[in-house]
Amino acid sequence: MVYVQSPGQQETDEKFGRLWFASLARFHKVRNSHTWDFDNDHVIEFLRSKLSEKMPTWKRLKIVIRSILPSTKGMFLVFD
Repeated sequence: MVYVQSPGQQETDEKFGRLWFASLARFHKVRNSHTWDFDNDHVIEFLRSKLSEKMPTWKRLKIVIRSILPSTKGMFLVFD
């Protein structure tokens, strides 16, 4: 099965990635997010806070998916 991305989907994914990365950095009170090297524990703690805020599962899954996809612009990056 081949995944074909619609023309505007990559741009939408990048915007979503930037939005959640900024939210993740704010949650952890990071002053300079451009040099911040976050890890799995940071994302898990953030997602648990969203669970306690009763964020829908589909939104939390979208954060997870975006956090593990490769990025070309320094948004959510692949974890080691």
